[in-house]
Amino acid sequence: MYKKIILFFIIFLGITCVASKQEEMFLTANNLYKNKEYKKALDLYKKIEKPGPVTYYNMGNCEYNMGNYVSAIVAWSRAKKGSSWSKRQDINYNIIIAHDKLGSSYEVTFWQEIKEFVCSYSLFFWQVLFLLFWFLFFAFLMFLKKEQNLRMLWLFLALSGGFIFAGTLLIKYQSIQYKIAIVIQAGSLFAGPNEKYHQIGNLSVADEVIVQKSDKNWYKIDRNGVVGWVNANQVEVI
Repeated sequence: MYKKIILFFIIFLGITCVASKQEEMFLTANNLYKNKEYKKALDLYKKIEKPGPVTYYNMGNCEYNMGNYVSAIVAWSRAKKGSSWSKRQDINYNIIIAHDKLGSSYEVTFWQEIKEFVCSYSLFFWQVLFLLFWFLFFAFLMFLKKEQNLRMLWLFLALSGGFIFAGTLLIKYQSIQYKIAIVIQAGSLFAGPNEKYHQIGNLSVADEVIVQKSDKNWYKIDRNGVVGWVNANQVEVI
């Protein structure tokens, strides 16, 4: 019994020490960033285990100030996961500026805003919300059993909401199946997972693509509706 208690406290202290070390590393990196020591700050940020949105955002700022615009776009894109709506607006603005520096364009569409909002929450969250919605619908339906007009209105709202939630779950499911990636090295897009296949297009630096599957060192990607294969070293998965 005593051995288990001692083991528990050892594990607890170990976790606490690791967390404290990570926090100290983050604060030190922040101070280095404020003093414009971007390289040292970036090196410390990269050592943080399981970095969150704030860490990735700061990493992107360091990369940008060092002139590494593609790496900044990659870091900022990762920072969007788990960020609030207003913070994502700031990040998207930064990404647009970085694209301008590279001589490319980046546009945030309404559909992309919807996808980013959906993906900022877990699949479990949307599933619970979906079940809660239908529970409330049936509760109101029973309450309004004598009001035919109101029952029809609630039925219409429920069907509309059901379609919206179904679309939301589909978007979230696709985000789990397919990953977003940023092109970090310009190159060719091939018809198969090998350079011997026919070339079907070209990739530019900072292009945003969807990774559908992988085969050894090759990714099958979708770039604006054009599907092909690219060497894994040419893209950075977000």
